[in-house]
Formats: sequence, C-alpha cells, structure tokens
Amino acid sequence: MQHGDLVRVFYSDGQNRSQGPFHGIVCMTPDDHPDAVWQMWCIERNTYHILQPNKDRIEVVSEA
Repeated sequence: MQHGDLVRVFYSDGQNRSQGPFHGIVCMTPDDHPDAVWQMWCIERNTYHILQPNKDRIEVVSEA
C-alpha cells in the first residue's frame, strides 16, 4: 500500500468476525514520520480510519 491507493477493508472484531467492507484512500503510512500509522480516509463514514494490516483484511482496489 502507498499514499493514494484505493483500498477495501474488512475490520477484525477480535472474534473471527469481520465488519465491512469499508472503502477509502490511504493518506498516511508508517514511513511518513516516527509516530505515523497506516491510515485511510473512509468514503462511507467521511472520517479517518486506522488500518492494522496484521489484523484487518485489506485489499488494494486501485493503485495510486
């Protein structure tokens, strides 16, 4: 993933169930600054979401 990618995310709820899909644009990556995390602007909710690649199922729909 990189800045500007369109992604589809299914969030893990910690009990083998997922919430979603949610769609968004990647707007922050851990390479941005020391305190940065994976983050996207969510189209459905009109807000920022933190992504956890080790927990969430993330699919890149379209690369930037």
